[in-house]
Amino acid sequence: MALLAAHDDAAAFIASDGQLRGARLEPALRYLRRTQAKLHASDLELAQAILVQWLSLFFLESFHA
Repeated sequence: MALLAAHDDAAAFIASDGQLRGARLEPALRYLRRTQAKLHASDLELAQAILVQWLSLFFLESFHA
C-alpha cells in the first residue's frame, strides 16, 4: 500500500511535468525499480501508473459503497 500512499505526490509530479518530487513518491519509485527490474519506464510513467492504480481502487470502492 506504500505505492498507493504516494498518489498525491504522483499527481503533483505529473501536474508539474516532473518538477515536484514529493517525499512519498521517491521511495515508491525506488521500490518499483527495485522490485520490477525488467520494467523500463520513466519516473513520469511510473507516477502515472501509481495514480491510475489509486484512481482505479478509489472508483471501485465508490461503486461498492
